[in-house]
Amino acid sequence: MWKTIFDDALFQYLASNTGTTPTSNQHMYQLVQQQYRTRGIWLQIAQQLNITQTQAHDYFHNTWVKQFYAPFDTYKPQIRDIVARLSQTAIDRFELSVKALEVFEQAHPHERFHAKSVQQFIHQTYQKLANTSQNSSKENSVHVQAKEESTSGDISKYIVFG
Repeated sequence: MWKTIFDDALFQYLASNTGTTPTSNQHMYQLVQQQYRTRGIWLQIAQQLNITQTQAHDYFHNTWVKQFYAPFDTYKPQIRDIVARLSQTAIDRFELSVKALEVFEQAHPHERFHAKSVQQFIHQTYQKLANTSQNSSKENSVHVQAKEESTSGDISKYIVFG
């Protein structure tokens, strides 16, 4: 699979296009950050791996770079709490996402997290809260409606004969 040789393709590109021989994955990451404005990096790597330019770009930014960031799995309950607290205020989803990331990063100033992954988790958490809130309000309205209708005394419309 091409992912297993991604490092080699990236190394070869950087060694031939930067005039520097990378010494580690961290060094390759730094060189890519410096070379990012150079057009064609992902196209050349993609051609070497026989994949699309988008696949090469996305794999680098969404997967490969995560090796340089602290995992945040153990902090997910804390992030859920932050999102729950912030969702109580009247801010939109974008503002909530930015604010939640800010609060989380301030709580862990000595850790470096992959911001895009944390933001995706914040967004997913917000969506789950919003869906749960909508479902619970729908259930409450159904119960209220059923209670109001049952007090009218006419239950014939609720009886179904098979």
